[in-house]
Amino acid sequence: METVEFSCPLSSEIPILHSITYGFVYDSNIEDYKVVKVMDLGPHGSEISVYTLTSNSWRWVQHMPYGFFVGRRPGVFVNGALHWIATHVNELRKSESILSFNIRDEGIQEVLKPQDVNVSNVTLGLLGECLCLVSQHPMARSDVWVLKDHGVTNSWTKLFSVNQQTAIDGCRILNPIFAFKSSEILFENMNDFNLLVYDPEHGSVIIPKVRGTPMCSYYTTINVRSLVSLDSVCEWWSYS
Repeated sequence: METVEFSCPLSSEIPILHSITYGFVYDSNIEDYKVVKVMDLGPHGSEISVYTLTSNSWRWVQHMPYGFFVGRRPGVFVNGALHWIATHVNELRKSESILSFNIRDEGIQEVLKPQDVNVSNVTLGLLGECLCLVSQHPMARSDVWVLKDHGVTNSWTKLFSVNQQTAIDGCRILNPIFAFKSSEILFENMNDFNLLVYDPEHGSVIIPKVRGTPMCSYYTTINVRSLVSLDSVCEWWSYS
């Protein structure tokens, strides 16, 4: 496993700092790794900064009128963009949206949500190569959706619903982690940060035991193997 240390970007001049969330991606267009930092500034919105491995430096990208919340997970990378749940700070009635950050042109746009789904109580994940949304109905059910065709509203497809009362003992917040070839889904229970494997065909649940997990809260993520090493990127640019 390769690691790279880098300095954190300077904070905004606005002193109110609510939360910070990151995304880590490889931009094949410029053959470089990027770290995307979204810093929440409360009622002032948020600002985005990007670190590139070859330059070993941060640069400010843009300010946006959206707020992020403490505890939000890192961005979900799919179809060349990182995705988060965010709230438009300029609206009188605060409504949450799915926000995407394109890693190539570094533009921001909203992703249309499934009809009749309130994104104020959802989690985002990646199932296969599709953006996945889990709509939570506390103490009742969790509806699992996937976006088959990025940018097309009616391409949201509801895969199944998880009965929280009978299947997972009243679990209220599920975060999708991974889809197995057997059709089983690995979820993270965001209430107690335990993992569970759900079989949508039989409605059954398995709670895997993982040795060495911390007693405090933690996040689970999927790492994808890459043939592009961190060292090779730095060496290629140093000789070019």
